[in-house]
Amino acid sequence: MVYLVGELSVRAGAEADFEAVVAELMREVRANEPEALLYQFAKARGRDGVYCVVESYASEAALEMHMAAPHLRAAMEKIAPLLTARPQIEKCDPVGAL
Repeated sequence: MVYLVGELSVRAGAEADFEAVVAELMREVRANEPEALLYQFAKARGRDGVYCVVESYASEAALEMHMAAPHLRAAMEKIAPLLTARPQIEKCDPVGAL
């Protein structure tokens, strides 16, 4: 199992557009990637324009499939101009028993 945890900073005024794109992306991932066990964006509390993403995949292969998925590439093209900086993404390994 592999996890990704990320933080994205969205331009002021672009939040609604960003949320619409990631809502569609979450639907696409859930419908087309059975080994994506968790794929959720969330708005950071008390930090305007900051969003987090938490992802969990059954395997490295599942993560690689996600990264190559056409729906992810299409969403990233729409998201990129809405951001103030590159997303900060950390790849993580689980600790302890699941």
